[in-house]
Amino acid sequence: MTSGIDTIPGTNGFPWLAVQTRSRYENFAASHLRGIGYQVFLPTYKCRRHWSDRVKESDLPLFPGYLFCRFNPSNRLPILTTPGVIQVVGIGKKPVPVDDSEITAIQTLVRSGLPGRPWAFSHVGQRVRVERGPLTGVEGILTGFRGRQRLVLSVTLLQRSVAVEVDGAWVKVMPSGSPATALSAAVAAGPNSSRSLWPHLSQPYHRVANVVQVSYRGKQQDEAQMTGTRAQAKFDQGESTT
Repeated sequence: MTSGIDTIPGTNGFPWLAVQTRSRYENFAASHLRGIGYQVFLPTYKCRRHWSDRVKESDLPLFPGYLFCRFNPSNRLPILTTPGVIQVVGIGKKPVPVDDSEITAIQTLVRSGLPGRPWAFSHVGQRVRVERGPLTGVEGILTGFRGRQRLVLSVTLLQRSVAVEVDGAWVKVMPSGSPATALSAAVAAGPNSSRSLWPHLSQPYHRVANVVQVSYRGKQQDEAQMTGTRAQAKFDQGESTT
């Protein structure tokens, strides 16, 4: 699993931004960006792939086709000229930062060593806070699947989620009025809501293939969605995606 190294003085003052890459170029782009001094977060999970003569364990991206990087949004050229990078995720030509709390939650999951997997995007459900175990302090959506409880963590900007199995005794249900990020609230409210953010988000969201991508469409998006669907179906059995 990778978490990046902060080698540029003052980098922590910049927001985390989502960078879209070509299919299977996540590690290549991340290595290049680290090599020129950027702080990169490329969360991965281990899975086993089966061939007729062997079984191989590999690290795969939790968010296929994306990595997260801290940098000055007004100076995107070094990012955009990185081999394998398609674009910086945003609305129109304006990059949109990923919410810090969502990045922190994913980083906590990676550090915990618990087996997180890609999951169908979810922004509604019973919101909980983990109060025991290696994920203490993390907030997410609690969901049941085949008799087991899982904590779903989402990156709202990408409309992608990951899930990890948790002990029900670890979590505490949060009050229904608990604050959510402005972006999460706007997405959950829907296009007919009077929330002030939605008019600015709805058109870009729907204009770019129903996910917040500036312009890219095609095979990579389909592969990423299929990967998440297969992972959800196989999560309970501990099988790998292929």
